[in-house]
Amino acid sequence: MPFTLDDELNETYLYYQDLFYAFKQKDFITFETLLLNVPYQVSSEMKTSIKTLKKHKLRIANTLQSLYSNGSLESTINKIKLWV
Repeated sequence: MPFTLDDELNETYLYYQDLFYAFKQKDFITFETLLLNVPYQVSSEMKTSIKTLKKHKLRIANTLQSLYSNGSLESTINKIKLWV
């Protein structure tokens, strides 16, 4: 039986949440495993995003391993842009 749009949306959403959780937890092993085991039913847009994530996998690994972030700097720059 072919899958429906609802199945595709549901599978894509669940897969996205798994990726997001692994990233937030800085769990690169799970993140990489998810990239290697993509469910068949995810949307073509998600498959394009996965391809990009795979392309930048080493950079993502470095980001997850680093204790430092430029978040506060980005916040300050954003405030300046909004103020001007």
